[in-house]
Amino acid sequence: MKSLTIGITNLNTTWDIVLSQIGPPYLHINNSSFNTLKKHACIIINSNSSLIKDDIYRYINEGGGVIIESKIAKKLFKISTRNLFVQYVNTKYDKIFSRVTSGIINSTLIVSKKSRFLKDQYGRFLVDTLNIGKGYVIIIPSGLINCIKSIENKRKNFPTCNNFFPNERVSTVSKRTLREIIYISLLEIYNKKNIPFLSLNCFPNENKTIFNFRVDTDFAEKKQIEKLYSLCKKFNINASWFIETKSSENWINTYKSMQNQEIGLHCYRHKVFNNFRKNNLNLQKGVSILKKNGIENLGFASPFGVWNTTLSDSINKLNFKYSSEFGLDYDNLPFFPIMNKNKFSNVLQIPIHPICVGSLKNSKHNSEKIKKYFENIIKNHTSNNLPIFIYDHPKQFEEKILKWLFNKINELNFPSLTLVDYAEWWKQRLKIKWKAKIKNNKIILDYENWNDSVFLKISKLNMKSIIINKNNLPDIKNFKWEIDNPILPLNNIEQLNKINRKIITNNILQFYWKNKL
Repeated sequence: MKSLTIGITNLNTTWDIVLSQIGPPYLHINNSSFNTLKKHACIIINSNSSLIKDDIYRYINEGGGVIIESKIAKKLFKISTRNLFVQYVNTKYDKIFSRVTSGIINSTLIVSKKSRFLKDQYGRFLVDTLNIGKGYVIIIPSGLINCIKSIENKRKNFPTCNNFFPNERVSTVSKRTLREIIYISLLEIYNKKNIPFLSLNCFPNENKTIFNFRVDTDFAEKKQIEKLYSLCKKFNINASWFIETKSSENWINTYKSMQNQEIGLHCYRHKVFNNFRKNNLNLQKGVSILKKNGIENLGFASPFGVWNTTLSDSINKLNFKYSSEFGLDYDNLPFFPIMNKNKFSNVLQIPIHPICVGSLKNSKHNSEKIKKYFENIIKNHTSNNLPIFIYDHPKQFEEKILKWLFNKINELNFPSLTLVDYAEWWKQRLKIKWKAKIKNNKIILDYENWNDSVFLKISKLNMKSIIINKNNLPDIKNFKWEIDNPILPLNNIEQLNKINRKIITNNILQFYWKNKL
């Protein structure tokens, strides 16, 4: 019998975010005795407490897999470390991490001096591996996973086939990159052990992705709203509308009458303050207007995609169903943000893609190049099991481009979900507690709170994942694997990380509008 479950020595908030996004069976282990360790396919060692060195060595020698942070590896395996400021990681041509999206880290990390994988901006390696007996160890930098806590933001370029990059002010840290580093590390360990990697699918049923069209109404006129709604209805798109209530206060009932659409709050005034009281008053006023018109159970998306601690506190106090701010994260999977005192918010965060049609037009993309841009986003997100969440504004939407986009989604047969429906489904996914093992080539599950719309994702390094109902699991020898060729962004990280005049100009313009409105 072989376990497929992961054990972790310190299930803190940052690791809990990453593991819950990936979705394997995992649990906190109270000690590192051999009898405890051998019950797990992989052990994540991220704390020094209760470590029994001899038992850990025995576990690895007998075929165990370990992911360990470098500070602990220094004591356990007597390796040498050094501190490096890592601006970004470059995964191109990496022997382990070439399938990971290169991204910004912007933090000082502690790394093994003998690292051989995952380069930073200067070509210095950050990740090391050890073969000990029949087992395998991956040494990741200490401090890497803590970068998930970052709420810093900066204006970034985004990859495109055009000569001019679109840009947006988003989370400084590429949190998708952090998740993918851990995911690929786990696949590497399970591959060494010759066992499949099991996780919960990221989307309802057997879907490999889903689509949402998010609308931030920003001063739109009633005619513009009605025209965009008509387009969504024609293509059966269940959009999520976030209402700037001040300019539409006298005709909010227009939103109430929409069918199969979600109505959420954007703001009353189109501002985000660095002050809890002001943020709270602004949001409360918007909520009150919507509720007076019978619109409740609200999600939230902030003006300009801004995120700060005072806004977080206000969102939490008002108990929205979820929120969606690319200033906190983008192009990633949902998670509960970490608040003060290392506690989780009670409001789920749903990242989206931060580049809209207006940003592309601003960076000299014509209609065909805009279509090509979104076509690449669709391919990239489908290939990498990410949702396709695109946003736009009614005041500037291009009808021909949206017709093309909606038609493309329908041709690909991707489900169109509102963000609130996805948020509720994700919360059901998070309730599942489970373990997995292999016995006589059969996968055996032990679980609680399983929702039937949550399917299993069975993965193998360099192969396409298999998504399957837990009730229809075949013999593991009968899995039919296909080689996977993931689609990564077009441009390399060195190009994207350069500051250009457009970034400076857009920063000035955004500062102006944020203070004028």
